[in-house]
Amino acid sequence: MKRLFQLTLALLITAGMTTIANAQIDATATVESNVSITEGSNLDFGTLAAGANSTVAVGDATAGTFQVTGNGGQLDLSFSFANGGNLVGPGADIAINFDNSSAAWDNESTSQSNTFNPTTGTTTTALSADSDNTIHVFIGGSIDAATNQTAGNYSEEIILTASYN
Repeated sequence: MKRLFQLTLALLITAGMTTIANAQIDATATVESNVSITEGSNLDFGTLAAGANSTVAVGDATAGTFQVTGNGGQLDLSFSFANGGNLVGPGADIAINFDNSSAAWDNESTSQSNTFNPTTGTTTTALSADSDNTIHVFIGGSIDAATNQTAGNYSEEIILTASYN
């Protein structure tokens, strides 16, 4: 009888049990390497007389250049100007004029196929498409010196910012 009671009790205890299953997943993240920018050539409008103008296209040898390297993905490119886009010197400021083809980027250092206006910036996908994760950025523009422009050296600091979007 005692044995029957023990068996009945064991059956009652195990009958109320349910089977429990477990599974697990991992939490992961990929941290991209920082974007780096290397300056290349300065944007050089050359020497000009008062009252003259100068235009530099993005494909010209005197265009400003940068090299951007990252870890793939889309980048936002934007320019800023220390003096608001003006060449500053001994006389009145000389405005740098930009249009929709005054800046460009490309995977190749000799090509400027993706043009944009440097005052509005652009988004690029080139880092994910380029095997070495590098793009080249170019900037040109035009200036008009006033007829009474004071002689001297004029300059503007051009800053390129690149960030993952």
